[in-house]
Amino acid sequence: MDTSVESGVAETDKQNYEIGSTLGVEAAVEPLNFSSIAIETDITFGLVEKSFDDMIKLQKENEELKKENIALKKTVSELQSALLECSMKEESFKDNDKKVVFYTGLSTWSLLMTLFMYVKPYLSVGGNSTLSPFQQSL
Repeated sequence: MDTSVESGVAETDKQNYEIGSTLGVEAAVEPLNFSSIAIETDITFGLVEKSFDDMIKLQKENEELKKENIALKKTVSELQSALLECSMKEESFKDNDKKVVFYTGLSTWSLLMTLFMYVKPYLSVGGNSTLSPFQQSL
């Protein structure tokens, strides 16, 4: 053991004895024996190896979940596009002249919008109507 630590402990013991004597308290001060103090850990190689294996397993699972997340986001995006394509909302007709021709017989989106702006003031809004003004004009 380091002699400076031993001398520091002896000095502390001496100060404690002096304080005790000053207060009129008899105290037996036993010097600390650092050679009997030991630190024991229960970490074994098996535990470290298991922890490392668990970490690798979790990293692989994380990567798989990230890939699955990306695939699901792609699927959601594709389904949203398909839903928009099937819907009768204004956004689904915009820049889709084939759809405009199929559902209205009009040749272009701009012609449909011109006609819509003309009839919009005469369409009913609210009440029992659940259709938007654009859907009513179709």
